[in-house]
Amino acid sequence: MHAVTPRIARSSRVALAIIISAASVLNLVLVGSAALGMTWVLPRVAGGGFTSLPPVLRGVYGAFALLMVAQTALAWRLATRSDAPRGWLRSSALVLTIIYLVSAALNALSPSPTERWNAVPATALAVAFLLLAARRRETHQRRPKAVGSPQ
Repeated sequence: MHAVTPRIARSSRVALAIIISAASVLNLVLVGSAALGMTWVLPRVAGGGFTSLPPVLRGVYGAFALLMVAQTALAWRLATRSDAPRGWLRSSALVLTIIYLVSAALNALSPSPTERWNAVPATALAVAFLLLAARRRETHQRRPKAVGSPQ
């Protein structure tokens, strides 16, 4: 039995890419600010328990900032393709789905009330990437042949 996978219209895929872009920009501001050591972001990252981030964490947040740019490019590539994602495109989207599901759970469990809000864009990213990764190839509706027409 085949798994049920959604067919998503191009306009819906573009809407998902816009959601991913918006959530990625929000995350880019947070992780980019953390990587640069800006103090306003400290209650919103790393459990909210630091007065200044250690260099290792700043490096991790810098790597996540690069990921935000790459995932936005991936989302637009997935959204503009008419065929179902395969190979590295599908694998990348599924890996990002898992990363953001874990991120949403960790943010929701954070001791910092302001960091808990980070679970919202993480959940949006996980769902959007899952929908883009799981979709089937678009098919065009075939009209039934008229009775008596040649096969």
